[in-house]
Amino acid sequence: MKFSVTPKILKNLFIAIIFLLCFTYLGVEAQEIFNPPNLEIFEPNNNFTTNEKSITIKGSSCKEAKIYINDKGILAESNGDFTETIGLQMGVNIIKIEASKKYSQTNTVYRKVLVVESI
Repeated sequence: MKFSVTPKILKNLFIAIIFLLCFTYLGVEAQEIFNPPNLEIFEPNNNFTTNEKSITIKGSSCKEAKIYINDKGILAESNGDFTETIGLQMGVNIIKIEASKKYSQTNTVYRKVLVVESI
């Protein structure tokens, strides 16, 4: 039995390839929508020790992410960078920083900051 390539086979093969490419593209886009946004915290480092009563949180996320520090929404710049100063109490302070997009999971980072008395 000899196999021959007919225009009908070529047309069906072309349609199958286009169909596969479309589903691959949709899968990649859906993954981007549902994955949590990147969240990078520049300051403070974890387990940071200070004698100050406030600290500045600096970080970056994707530009469409909403940023929350200790459950309080903050405004980020158009490129996703953010800076926010928060008050601290004496002792250990646990700071919760979250980034979320409309349909994604939330990315959460915690920072421990220890406030000690000045000598």
